[in-house]
Amino acid sequence: MTTSASDSSYIDRDFDAFCRMHSPRLIAAMRLQTGSDAYAVELAQEALMRAWKHWPEVAQMNSPEGWLFRVAYNLAHSLRRRLTLVSRFERRTDRPTSGADETLAVELKEMLAKLPRRLRQAVVLRHLVQFSVAETAEIMGCAEGTVKALTGQGLRQLRAALEPTEGEEEPMKVAPR
Repeated sequence: MTTSASDSSYIDRDFDAFCRMHSPRLIAAMRLQTGSDAYAVELAQEALMRAWKHWPEVAQMNSPEGWLFRVAYNLAHSLRRRLTLVSRFERRTDRPTSGADETLAVELKEMLAKLPRRLRQAVVLRHLVQFSVAETAEIMGCAEGTVKALTGQGLRQLRAALEPTEGEEEPMKVAPR
């Protein structure tokens, strides 16, 4: 199916109206979810980019707004997991990293390297590269249930490595920005 210039213009206007209508509420919801203006805008923009990428399908859904908000909340949840991992790492090593988006610290790379290959691959693809379960399963050549099991095992091993050792106090939790 070929899209004509007038069809493309209609799709652009339709998506533009969708963005204008839902962006303010989406940003407000993400601000309440994350407590951060910067993260709220970033998450809303990413969710809208994903909506644009799939707009012909999203526009035909019963609730395109619901899809958009679900994507944004999933992104916020993923962000929270990454920030929690970085925070645990910083508390455990007593060395702050430069931020969640920069190269992982050498010690975290070493912890990942200690995981068995399949567990490491599942954790990296799911939580660092942020592929979906289905995408990860396709890349790894296994079932989605296997990806979930491997990811869970890998995360449990990483959490265990980040737990305070005996005699070490658990530091106070710090909320993300």
